[in-house]
Amino acid sequence: MVLHSLKKAKSFGRCSIPESQEFQEYKLRIENVVKTLEANALANREMAALWKKLGAEQKKNAENFMNMYPDDDELRTAAVSAHGSCMENEAHVSSVTEDRSSCVVVDRAVKQYIAEMKNLSMDYKRLHEARTEFGFYQDKMASLEAAKRPDEEKIDRNREKLMDAQTNYEDLLAWVIERQEDLYSKRKDIFKASFVVYWLSQAKYVEHSSRDFLQQFGFGRKHEKQMLELDINIPRGKESRDSGSHGGIAA
Repeated sequence: MVLHSLKKAKSFGRCSIPESQEFQEYKLRIENVVKTLEANALANREMAALWKKLGAEQKKNAENFMNMYPDDDELRTAAVSAHGSCMENEAHVSSVTEDRSSCVVVDRAVKQYIAEMKNLSMDYKRLHEARTEFGFYQDKMASLEAAKRPDEEKIDRNREKLMDAQTNYEDLLAWVIERQEDLYSKRKDIFKASFVVYWLSQAKYVEHSSRDFLQQFGFGRKHEKQMLELDINIPRGKESRDSGSHGGIAA
């Protein structure tokens, strides 16, 4: 009967013992840390996908231009070179997210930290069960002692259970708070690692692009002034002008 009542109390989550304020504060702080780190990790994954998409579009453009340009001249040579540069850049962009890259190694540490924080949920469950059990026996003792005809033997037996439940809860609470405190104390280093992963990745993407497309960037700068002075007004021939001014069919 007692076990049935205890299981029932646990299943409905009823407990007369309030949660530790220190535990609650750490729990909230840790949840916020996890939320922020996961958001930054998502942003990093999305940015990696955008760089790969950009590379795919650049390669597609270079390939189309190379195949469609009709003349064999300096521009064709530049177009063929651009396609080759895109192929190289594709491999370099992919290397940023390879297992052995520094970005991935640091990111792995961040993920491990997040996993450790999430694993606290199992400890939280055990703590809730211990607190519920403590509250159950405390309420039961109060009920036994308030009876019109107290059963001393039953009271003694449940007092021992109450003391065991209280000790178990308080020991577990101290251990969980210690775990929370230890993990939370590492937040600054992990936040820094998360920040570094994001911006180090961007630096590597930019550096690879700067080197891989150096020839194409140079080609663009070399011809920039000439293209700004480009005259697209194509003069019409004398015959065209004459036919425009004397249009019509002769009688």
